[in-house]
Amino acid sequence: MTVLVTGATGSIGPRLAHTFRKAGHTVRTFSLDRPALGAFPPNVDERLGDVTDQVAAQSAMQGVDAVVHMAALLHIINPPPEMRETYERVNVGGTAMVVEAAIRAGVKRVVLFSTIAVYGHSDGRILNEMSPTHPDIGMVCPRVLNEDGTNQFLNKRYLNVMDLFVRRFLPPIFHPILKHRLDRYQMRDVGYDKICDVECIPGAFMLCRKAVLKAVGGFDPRYFMYFEDGDLCRKFRLYGYRTVCYPNATVIHGYERASHKSVKMAMILIANMFRYFNKWGWKWL
Repeated sequence: MTVLVTGATGSIGPRLAHTFRKAGHTVRTFSLDRPALGAFPPNVDERLGDVTDQVAAQSAMQGVDAVVHMAALLHIINPPPEMRETYERVNVGGTAMVVEAAIRAGVKRVVLFSTIAVYGHSDGRILNEMSPTHPDIGMVCPRVLNEDGTNQFLNKRYLNVMDLFVRRFLPPIFHPILKHRLDRYQMRDVGYDKICDVECIPGAFMLCRKAVLKAVGGFDPRYFMYFEDGDLCRKFRLYGYRTVCYPNATVIHGYERASHKSVKMAMILIANMFRYFNKWGWKWL
């Protein structure tokens, strides 16, 4: 069998090449950088190229039975905005290019190596493809956008009466006076461009780990429309799970703000506020 290893000059690639050669397979490597002298065993077909280059990727696939794709930019969590385009071009676009080239060349199998960071801390456990990714995370939300692409500042810290009153009932003309407080409540001080823990994930979009959702008893049916998201997040965190915003994924949310338009919905909001604070304790500031 002929195996193509992309990104073969990394920390795992040379060991993989040795393992395949020892098992009697033909090995071809495809890397952006020239390998160190002696990194690969004898009789390895070494090729230089970029996985984002369609011609080079297609050429490397010819006569290959299986691909182990490891080419990626690594080692930076939450890359700054100026680097995100490069990460997406290599890690996302490059992977797509490899898969498409493999399909066109009739390759029978593609094995994708992802960063082991997706599994979180191992705590001494052996990790494999069946291990849960980031098992400490119970709930994730994307970055929520308006239809014009601007942010909806829906990530919140734990709810308190003062912030709710200011945001909902105080006339906007007074908001600049309390801007620092509102920015902290809506997590603008942290920002919406990096992965972060969020105490209260917006109910507009919540991706929950099924087993955890069952363990906490799901949504509290006493809530309708308001505070059910904050209540669920409190339960997840009470059980020791993180609630996280992943801004690299986005959704568009039609933000109706019904409680600002309807007396009935405003009364439902207030009733749910009492339910929430009676359950979790009244925090005024």
